[in-house]
Amino acid sequence: MKRVLFVILICAAFAFAANTRIALRDSSSVSADIIRLGQIAEISGAHKSVLDTLIVGNSAPAGTTRFLLRSNILTAIPEEIRRGTNITGSERIRVSTVSQSVPFAKLAEIAAELLAPRLTNNENVRSELSFEFAQGAEVNIPLGEFEVILGNMERVQNFRGRFQVPLVVVQDNGQRRTRVSINALVRMTANVGVATRNMTRGDAFSADFVEFRSLDITNLQGTPLFEMPRRDEFMIVGVIREGAVITNRHIAPRPAVEVGSAITMITSGSFGRVSATGRARSAGGVGDVILVENINSNKLIRGRIIQPGVVEIVRGGTI
Repeated sequence: MKRVLFVILICAAFAFAANTRIALRDSSSVSADIIRLGQIAEISGAHKSVLDTLIVGNSAPAGTTRFLLRSNILTAIPEEIRRGTNITGSERIRVSTVSQSVPFAKLAEIAAELLAPRLTNNENVRSELSFEFAQGAEVNIPLGEFEVILGNMERVQNFRGRFQVPLVVVQDNGQRRTRVSINALVRMTANVGVATRNMTRGDAFSADFVEFRSLDITNLQGTPLFEMPRRDEFMIVGVIREGAVITNRHIAPRPAVEVGSAITMITSGSFGRVSATGRARSAGGVGDVILVENINSNKLIRGRIIQPGVVEIVRGGTI
């Protein structure tokens, strides 16, 4: 009697397990990063609650599709459940990841707000930001709320001309991140000095040969001249062609002492203040230490320029 009862219980257990059935669909759709068995199959029987939430693979990127093989699904099912489960349906399931579309026009609006603090806009220079993308272009992201932040901007050294802006679409408290780049163009305009004639090295820098115009300086090398310095303060140090924008590469402060010019050398000590006439062997501005020559003794000495034409011999030197 006991043996009969035992056999009946065993048969009942197998019958109960065999009641677990999985019918795989031909196709399905998901919205998460993972695929659960309950999303791609009809499940009934004893293990339905476990199998419904069983992860059987990763989904494709938003807006795209992947195929999931029955063999992969079988591998994901625990062996103790798989032995008593009847699986039917497709051998290959097409799984689409549903998405929402974000227009590039919307991304451009957000990018403009994020980049605004980085642009140059002051009394001298105005920056105009625009974006380049195909009409109707959009990016697909998973369903749900999102925010857009700037990605790694280390590669963008100067916010001028054309460059790519890396953006990151963040969802689920940072758990989901979709990276996308948008092409940006920054044009810079300013009222700058332009040469009205050819000028060469050594010419005095005169306001008579400069006019100011509002120009596009996006691709200009060097810092342009925004206002005219005093007439005797600068000189030309490089060739300037008529019509060229004048930059800091073209002009420099006129030396307080020029090579070969006559100078007064002075020194002070316990013996009092002594001066002598010398000749500059190098040029420099006020505060620079240059090499000078005593024209009477031909002695070379180092001295600091304290004013145009006057050099104070550095400590330890003698005239």
